[in-house]
Amino acid sequence: MSFRHGILLAMLVLLAIGAAVGAACAQSCPAPSSDDNETDSSDGGEAEEAPVDTSGAVGISGLQSLWLYENQEYGFSAKYPEGWEAAEPDPNEMGMVAGFLAPGEDMEDPQNYVVVQVEELSEALTLDQYVQAALSSLRSDHPDLQVLSDQQIAISGIAAREMVYTVDQGAFKVLQVMVVKENRAYLITFNALAERYPDLEAHGRTIVGSFEFM
Repeated sequence: MSFRHGILLAMLVLLAIGAAVGAACAQSCPAPSSDDNETDSSDGGEAEEAPVDTSGAVGISGLQSLWLYENQEYGFSAKYPEGWEAAEPDPNEMGMVAGFLAPGEDMEDPQNYVVVQVEELSEALTLDQYVQAALSSLRSDHPDLQVLSDQQIAISGIAAREMVYTVDQGAFKVLQVMVVKENRAYLITFNALAERYPDLEAHGRTIVGSFEFM
C-alpha cells in the first residue's frame, strides 16, 4: 500500500491544479439552490435556505455559497465553498482523483487543500484492517505523527473512520476520513498548516463532510 503525505502530496496537488483547472470548471456546477425549498410568504419575507445533507458524515458548516463537484468515474460527489478551486489530476501513483485548493494558495507551493484518493484493493479488507495498514505506513513516513482524535462515522450509510493528527513536528494538522466500499478504499484528506487550520477548518470540514457516494 502506497501511502504518502506532506511535500510529495503537495507537489501532486500542484500538478493537478495547474493541469486541470479548466477541466474542473467543466466538471463543477453550482450546488442546488434553495428555490425548490422556498415557502410562500404573504409579507414578502425571504425564505430560509435548506441545510445541506451530509449523509451522516462529518459536520458541515453553515456556508451559504457552495459548488457541486461530481466524479462519475469513481461515483462520488462533494461540495466546496466559493473561492476554492477544484481540479482533476492526470493518473498518478498516489491514486489522487480530485483536489480542492484553498483561496489565496500559492500555485507554486500549495499548503492548504483537500484531496480525494482512491485505492484499488487487491484483496478484501475490512475498514479496520485498511485503517491499521494505512496508519502503519503513515507512521513509517512520519515517526512524529500524533493522533489527536479517532472516531467512527458514516458516509452514505457506510461505516467510515475519521482521524485528526499532526505531522512534521506539528507543522501540519490533518483531518482524514477513510472508507472502504466494495473493492476500493476512499481517503478524503484536509491538510493545512497548523497555524492556518483553525481559520480553514470550517471550509475543510464542509468539503470532507459533504463527500457522498452517488
